[in-house]
Amino acid sequence: MRTSLYIVFLVVMAQLASATHLRSGYISVQRLGPGSLTCRITITAYVSTQSPVAFGGGVLSFGDNTFEAEIPQVPGIARPDLGPGVGLATYITEHTYAASGAYVISYSENSRNAGIINLENSIFTPFYVETIYYLDPFLGEFNTPEFVVEPFFISRLGSPVSLAVGAVNTEDHFVRYELSVPNLERGTPTRGYILPENVSINAFSGLFSWEGKFRGQYIPGEYLFTVRIHQYKTINGNTYRLSSSSYDLQLILVDEPVGGRLWMNTTLDSNKRLYIPSGESRTNKFFFEPNGEQTTLQAYSELINTNEAFSFTTYDSSDATIKVGVLTLTSTPSINRENPYLIVIRGKQQSGASTLFTDDVILFYTRDVQPEIITGLVEEELQVDVYPNPVTDYLYIAMAGHQSVQIRLMNNSGVILLREVFTDSGYLDIRNLASGIYICLLRSGNQQRLVKIIKR
Repeated sequence: MRTSLYIVFLVVMAQLASATHLRSGYISVQRLGPGSLTCRITITAYVSTQSPVAFGGGVLSFGDNTFEAEIPQVPGIARPDLGPGVGLATYITEHTYAASGAYVISYSENSRNAGIINLENSIFTPFYVETIYYLDPFLGEFNTPEFVVEPFFISRLGSPVSLAVGAVNTEDHFVRYELSVPNLERGTPTRGYILPENVSINAFSGLFSWEGKFRGQYIPGEYLFTVRIHQYKTINGNTYRLSSSSYDLQLILVDEPVGGRLWMNTTLDSNKRLYIPSGESRTNKFFFEPNGEQTTLQAYSELINTNEAFSFTTYDSSDATIKVGVLTLTSTPSINRENPYLIVIRGKQQSGASTLFTDDVILFYTRDVQPEIITGLVEEELQVDVYPNPVTDYLYIAMAGHQSVQIRLMNNSGVILLREVFTDSGYLDIRNLASGIYICLLRSGNQQRLVKIIKR
C-alpha cells in the first residue's frame, strides 16, 4: 500500500514539475508571398516566470497530417509591465503545404498553470490553441490578425472589467469576435471549465466586459477565457471566412484598494462606431480616474504613426485627480478604406505590485457603412461540430457562435427520432436510442450539415 501511494505521489509531483507555467496564448499565420504555399507559423505563449519549466515540448500539428512532435523549449522573457511573474515566449517555424485547403493548425502541451479559479484541476489540464487557415488562391494572400495591445490582463477585484481583445490586419479585411470555451484538443471541450456569469464580448470591437463575479462572489485569482477571432473577406458580394483563431486569455483579479474608471465624452453606438467624412476631423476626450502615482493613459492603433490622421495627448485635471486624454482623428484620403480602424484607449494604474488595466475602444470609419452581420457564409457546410462519435449517451453540439441551429436525428430509413433547436453549444441526450447508425441533420439559414452517428 505504501509503495502504491509513493508511486502516485511521484506521478503527481512529476506532473507538477512539468506544468504550472502556461497561462495563455495563440497561433498566428503569415503567408510568404503571393501564390506561395509556404506559411510562417508563430506560437505566442504567456508563461509564468516563477516556474522552472520552459515553454515547449508539445505537439504542433500543421493540419495536413504532419507534425512537429516536440517543439524546442523556449525560455520565457520576463514582462513585468504585464504583471509580476508574467513572461512571454514565442516559437516560429515555416511549413509548406502540398495544395490549397482549410488547415487546422494547432498546438497542445500538457502544461497549463495551476490555480485557475474557473477550471477544475487546471494543473492537470492540457493547454491547446488552434488557428483554422484557408489557403486558397481565390482568397488571395493574407495573414491572421494581430492584437492591438498585449492580450494579458490584470484588473481590480470588485470592479467591472473592460478590456480590449481587438485585433487588426493590413489587408482591409474585417474581423469578428465571439466567446468560446477552451479545448483539450480539436472539438473536445475542456472538462471542469465554467464560464463566469455576465461575461460578454462585442462581436465588432472585441471589447471584453465582465462584472467580475464568479458564482455570485468576488473571488481573487486567475480566470481563463477563450475568444475566437474570425477574419472575413467580401468577394463579388459574398462573404468568405479567411481564418479563425482561438485565443486563451487569462485575467487576473487582484484585491487592491484602487482601480481605474475610464469614460469618454462622445456618445457612440453599442458597437463603438465613429464615422468621420473625408477631410473632416473629430476630437474626443477620455477621462481616467483615479490619477494616483504611476497612472498613465495611452492610445494604441495601427494609425499611431500616421500623424496627419491620428493625434493623442494627455494632461492632468486642475485638481490632479483625473488623467485626461485628447484623441483627434482626421479622415484623410490616404487612410480611406472599407473597414474601420480599431483604436484602444488604455488606462494603467499601478497598485502595489500590480499594474491594473481598464480599456475602451473606438471603431473609426472613413466610409459611412454599417458593420456587416455575418449570415449565410459561402462555405461548403454549416460550421457546427458534433462529437464524440461513436457515442454512448450524449452528443455535444459545438457551435461557432450564438445562432439558431435546427437538429434532426434520423434512422437509416429517414424517420425523424429527435427534434431540437439549439441557440448555443450544448448536449443532445440520446441515451434512449438503441445501438446503431443514425443520421444527424443540422440546419441554420441556408447552410446545413449531415453527420453519420454511431450509437454504441
